[in-house]
Order: sequence, then C-alpha cells, then structure tokens
Amino acid sequence: VGLQFLYPEGLRIASEGEFEKGQYVSLLREQDIGMPEPLVIFISIYDNPEQLPLKDFRDQEIRIPVTDEKSNTKVADQTALDFDADGLYLNRNLLFGHPSKALVAHISASYFGPEPSEDDPMWQAAKSIANSWQWTKL
Repeated sequence: VGLQFLYPEGLRIASEGEFEKGQYVSLLREQDIGMPEPLVIFISIYDNPEQLPLKDFRDQEIRIPVTDEKSNTKVADQTALDFDADGLYLNRNLLFGHPSKALVAHISASYFGPEPSEDDPMWQAAKSIANSWQWTKL
C-alpha cells in the first residue's frame, strides 16, 4: 500500500522516518525551519494489525490527550475522527484508516494562535493535505 498527498506552498518536509509502529513525515512553515520549537504538521502512518476501530486505536495505541471531540468527517472516502489534543501546542487532529483497516493515518497540526479556530492557517494547511490524500497501490 502506498499513499500520496499534496502540501501547500510555504511548507517544507523537515523530517521523515520510521518508528516502532509505523512511519512519519513532519512539515514546517519555511520561516520556522531552524526554530527550537516550531509549529508543525505531523503525519503518521501506523500499522493496525488488530484492525481496531479508530477511537479504540487512538485511545489504546497512540494515547492522544484529547481536549475536544469534533464531528467526524471524511478523508479519502473513509470516516475520520476530528479532534483537538494537547501537547507542546494545542493541535487539531484527523485520524482515519485505510479501506483494509490494516493502516491508520494521523494528521496533526499545531494551532498557530492561542485559541482553536477553523480559520487557523496550520489547520487550513492540514485540511488541504487531507483533501488531497489518496491511498495507492504500489
């Protein structure tokens, strides 16, 4: 299984790699490269061998400190959990699965401002990534 997505101008891939349960890519605004604690869009792909439902996967496997549940949405024709979570920065998150349920994707965007907003530029960038998302065959 592969994937592809587009990201907006002004963002750059800062890092990518693998971790115990999957792979990741982090995107930074160009002006934030080299900053000690920049705003980030973090994209993770996790293996989900037990095919856990999204909420169970979030709560049991990646243990994200959810602060606000939004209405579910769709990404790549799949149901996606949409929620705020706390971390270094308050961030907005989309969690959605591959149609096979064997993979889970997580897009997390640091809020630019102190208060969550639908118009937040980092959230808008993350939404454009989600809107372009495609699972592909290798």
